[in-house]
Amino acid sequence: MNRWVSTLTSAIREVDPDHPITSEYYQRPMGGIDLRLTLDGMDAANFGYFGPPSEDIAQLLATIKWNDMRRANKSINIGEFGVKTHDAWTVERGGTHYHIARTEEDQRRQLWWIVHAAMAYDVTKIQNWCWADDPDGVFPWGIAYSNPLRPKPVLRLWRNLRLFSELIPHEYQPAPVIFVMPDSWRAGAPDTAAWKGIATALECLLASGVRFDVVNEDQVLSIVPGSVRLVVAPFAGRMPSAQLAHLRAIAEQGATVYLSGLNGEIAVPAGSQISVPFSGAIRYSLGKGTMVVAQAWEAAPGVDVFLGNPEFTANAKTNHYLQLVQLADVRPSPHVESAEGVWRTVARTAKNRTLVAALPVVQGSSIKLVHDGHRLEWLVSKNIPQNQKAPWAGWPCAAVLDESGGVLGATGNGSLKVNMQPLAQAEGPWMIASLDGLPITRSRRLAVCAARDGALKITRSWPGLRAYVVECDGETLRPVGIAPMTGRGTLVQVQAPANELILLTTESYPPERAANRAGRQPAQAAPPRRVAR
Repeated sequence: MNRWVSTLTSAIREVDPDHPITSEYYQRPMGGIDLRLTLDGMDAANFGYFGPPSEDIAQLLATIKWNDMRRANKSINIGEFGVKTHDAWTVERGGTHYHIARTEEDQRRQLWWIVHAAMAYDVTKIQNWCWADDPDGVFPWGIAYSNPLRPKPVLRLWRNLRLFSELIPHEYQPAPVIFVMPDSWRAGAPDTAAWKGIATALECLLASGVRFDVVNEDQVLSIVPGSVRLVVAPFAGRMPSAQLAHLRAIAEQGATVYLSGLNGEIAVPAGSQISVPFSGAIRYSLGKGTMVVAQAWEAAPGVDVFLGNPEFTANAKTNHYLQLVQLADVRPSPHVESAEGVWRTVARTAKNRTLVAALPVVQGSSIKLVHDGHRLEWLVSKNIPQNQKAPWAGWPCAAVLDESGGVLGATGNGSLKVNMQPLAQAEGPWMIASLDGLPITRSRRLAVCAARDGALKITRSWPGLRAYVVECDGETLRPVGIAPMTGRGTLVQVQAPANELILLTTESYPPERAANRAGRQPAQAAPPRRVAR
């Protein structure tokens, strides 16, 4: 695989020294095809992503971090994804694994998750495979059916979320925490065992809420002592001696370095003054820093942190990384003030804007976050599909803040309060994006949508807004109908048909350009040019 990639990239660079090179990999190592170990001269870590119902969403974030090589100057892409909705793929007709028909609700929720996860964890490109289904057969996961009798309303949701995703740019900032991929250990372990242990470790570190980068073992020697606060190296018993020595040098300069191994693989220097920070671990001082050595609890036999036992990651007695980040004095951002359910939270800042996201791996009723002095409280709609089994992942929520804390865009599944003031509410998932660079409450041009039919309430201070149903002509929003809207004081309520894009604006369009859409067939949506810059 290394020879193939090296030959390919070298040949391309002989004639094109400028354009980025990428090739799609499996989402996890398989049969020697290993993204992290064979990327070589390519510029992006690009992987396809599929999985059985529920498992695909549950394992998404750990899969993104597994393939995250930004610290090695490789951007991260989700090269293809999608689900089937055609009834030819029901279980009764032979559907299996990820080749199983989903409901339209499931399809919308997976798309919502993909976009929010990409924004939260700095994925620079996502694409659906393929754009349109094969007209000669029941192709798996196109967003736009070729058959006009089977419309795919999720196409409109894909278009709408682009407007929200463009509110936060991409700007890599090295994290204070590093997770070391145990390449030597996983090289000798079966693919399934290696995936299970390492993915469990990644999911547990994600649960801590701290920002972290992932590096290969051969990158350890490039970590500058004094540049990081915490290094997490699970299954490190087979790590080369040079890398282990360098990790100790990092600890000597003030970091906390954590190593776990199987059956006493990692020795503690004789004469060290030790303490027990948590069950099965030994802590000792080294120079200005700290070493923590533990039995590899990350193997977690009989535990499925994704679907069977997601609460494992939220309990400090079972997820020892929750205690480890406190020991290293690394604080999560945003701070979780309170939460019902099991969530993953993240804050990402780029070019004076900050994305604050809350992703519910087990749906709860609420979450309150504090970031840089600003409090965001999402309450979850009780309008839950009756056939949904618990535990289940809900709909992610997010807000994009400007440098003063003004909310430029937000999503939710119920209501959102910012600094204790109501901002938006609907009985289901919704999106609001400012199109003029002003906070939502002061914007004269807002794009809004809901993933289900219903009313969307928005707090704003600018009077005289009008609501139009719009379509996209390239970068232009073209009015095609009038959306019913009522308002009193600072609150407006818009009736939003599922997945339609509504423009709230102070501009006025002639009646012939904004005719009532009642009884009309929805116009074909123009495909978005991109999902994220």
